[in-house]
Amino acid sequence: MIDPKRVQVISLPTGAGKTLVAMKLAFDFLDRNEDMKVLWLAPSWDLLDQAWRKCQECVPQYISQMGTIGGPKGLPDLKGNQQARFLFTTVQTWYSRFSRGDHDPFSKQPLLVIIDECHWAAAAQHGKALLDRFLGQSLMIGLSATPRVDPETHHIAYAKTFAELCPEFLATPRIDEFATGEIWDPIINSGQITSKSLADLGDRETRNEKIIQRFLHGYQEG
Repeated sequence: MIDPKRVQVISLPTGAGKTLVAMKLAFDFLDRNEDMKVLWLAPSWDLLDQAWRKCQECVPQYISQMGTIGGPKGLPDLKGNQQARFLFTTVQTWYSRFSRGDHDPFSKQPLLVIIDECHWAAAAQHGKALLDRFLGQSLMIGLSATPRVDPETHHIAYAKTFAELCPEFLATPRIDEFATGEIWDPIINSGQITSKSLADLGDRETRNEKIIQRFLHGYQEG
């Protein structure tokens, strides 16, 4: 039984299946409750696009019941439909449209709220508004690989580290160090590497090509 007084957090490493676990919970709720809606929130449309595509792949029978609130023109697969039972939108879009309760489409229906990257949302003004609006009134599930959250409002319901998942569920990684010749001087703010610095590192094509070639060489060798 989910405690509606706190966000129930599922914490798994990146790529370990948080989205699939949350989808299973979401579709179970929809199957058991004909008047239930699911609101899936994330900090970016790219993350929502990934979740949308995973839904289409795993449960294609629900495609007709999926829709978005808002959405960028660059992601044509995301189809706006505020009346859908399974709704996707960003935390920012929800905040700008419904945080003051104006024309809130969720006020009179049982609701399951799923927040991807919930550690990010919890630290932002948008996320605090989400908690004020839904906590104690709707069931809330948070997804995070790094759940730095307030225990008064969030409960770690299930957590596994990468080490705990190996080797039963994931292959044991092999660390292979090699020089790329790149020099990276990241900007660190409040103990965290800034997103601009991470983007700078990720955009270095020569470095990325060397990493890919090294990986492919090791993969072919087994």
